[in-house]
Amino acid sequence: MFTLASLLIIFQIIVLDGILSIDNAAALAAIAKELPENDKTPLSPFFKKILGERQQQSVLKVGILGAYVGRGIMLLLAGFIIYYGWLKLLAAAYLLYLCGVHFFKWKPLFDFNFKRLSTFWKTVIMIEIADLAFSLDNVAAVVAISSNLILVIIGVFISIIIMRFAAQIFMKLIDFEPSLENAAYVLISAIAIELILRTFGVQIPELLQFSISVAIMAGFIFVGQISKAIDKIVKEAITE
Repeated sequence: MFTLASLLIIFQIIVLDGILSIDNAAALAAIAKELPENDKTPLSPFFKKILGERQQQSVLKVGILGAYVGRGIMLLLAGFIIYYGWLKLLAAAYLLYLCGVHFFKWKPLFDFNFKRLSTFWKTVIMIEIADLAFSLDNVAAVVAISSNLILVIIGVFISIIIMRFAAQIFMKLIDFEPSLENAAYVLISAIAIELILRTFGVQIPELLQFSISVAIMAGFIFVGQISKAIDKIVKEAITE
């Protein structure tokens, strides 16, 4: 039976991991958006029933499952992760590489060694590695709240469910404002920078991280909507 203190710890973990997972959800949604919206998944009928018929839907669900696996692995290795800071640097390097692929059209890592794989499977691999990178940061933060592994697992499990719905909402937001896809990759670069800073002992409050994330997304939405309004005015002026 959980005590009031245990429930409060679980609530703290849900809130903290939930805040940190906003960036993760945005990143998963942006990576999934790279796939064709209406193409069917190259999966067997059995897995299609579980993961869905469409590529974007399937890869997002795979990403959420990967988040559970990634968090589980990182929880088991929490002490190792905290002790060896170079792992965070490695994760940060990978996240920055993802941003380079998106913004600067760098050659995707998996094109070098997995040329025979379809775009769908390359995206699955990309998301799973990204999940592990995000998990490094999240787990290092939540284990600071409690050393009780059971409470941490319960809190993280619930927060990942929240992340799943957040990712679906973010994909719809990208349809509403396409510039949010770029915002998601800016968030990924922010996570990478935070990982690097933490490696060198600079602690950034989670609420500040959350505020930065919200400010980035709000900024992109504002600029995107202003651009649309200006384009509309210009087009109307030309037609007149």
